[in-house]
Amino acid sequence: KEADVRRLLEVAGSPRELKGIFHCAGLLDDGVLLNMNWAKLWRVMAPKAIGGWLLSELSRDLKLDCFVVFSSILSLIGSAGQANYSAANGYLDALVARRRAQGAPALALDFGPLAQSGLATESGGKGRQIWRARGTEYIPAALGVAALDAAVGGDLSHAVVTITQWPVFLEQFSTAPRLYRELRKEGAPDRSGAALGADRAALRLKLKEATAPERRDILTVVVLDHATKTLGMAGPIDPERPLRDFGLDSLMSVPLLNRLEAALGVRLSAAKRSEERRVGK
Repeated sequence: KEADVRRLLEVAGSPRELKGIFHCAGLLDDGVLLNMNWAKLWRVMAPKAIGGWLLSELSRDLKLDCFVVFSSILSLIGSAGQANYSAANGYLDALVARRRAQGAPALALDFGPLAQSGLATESGGKGRQIWRARGTEYIPAALGVAALDAAVGGDLSHAVVTITQWPVFLEQFSTAPRLYRELRKEGAPDRSGAALGADRAALRLKLKEATAPERRDILTVVVLDHATKTLGMAGPIDPERPLRDFGLDSLMSVPLLNRLEAALGVRLSAAKRSEERRVGK
């Protein structure tokens, strides 16, 4: 609330002048876009958007050395299962750009998942598996603090901190979005669009020449391979059991289906996505 922020910023009578503000608020209420509603959206947006806005506007008259917001790499790369969280952090990035344009100090730290105390840890092992499917590891606390120390006080407006294997990250796309085209050239030349297209063409030819039972077996192997990577499993998956038995939920199904679409070159509708339950289907 505005009154609470005003009390927080009240420095009258304090022996020390307030010189810096760090906005660290955030929470999660995950879900795919089709299941998003205004309550889920606002619950996640409010701490970031309203909190950031009030801190920014009500501190205008203070001579701050720094105004730092903890954003997320998801504001840049997105997350199909966290549309509300991605949007909330995108707002913070825009708020920082606005402050900088007005000559006020501002820095957005777009962190990847932080180990030990970050929001990502609330999802437990399942959350770590989702990030690993995107080629991303958790940032150790010491490294996060070092990155914070390096960025604050400099002339940066935005700093992205992530431990990501971009070749793995790019596997989820059949055609790299424009934002990642240069990244694909530099970070994953061996997984170019042409190479993926050749892989898909070879798979389709193999399927075309196979009998119906053989096609089922081929596709089962493909799905098992990508499901194993997505779930971070070392052992085999029983194709007759629902993937949810192995920990797959609606949020984890997004990177899995992205991988399958890239490998097969087939677009699955949202309705079909929600119906996927077994490897063999």
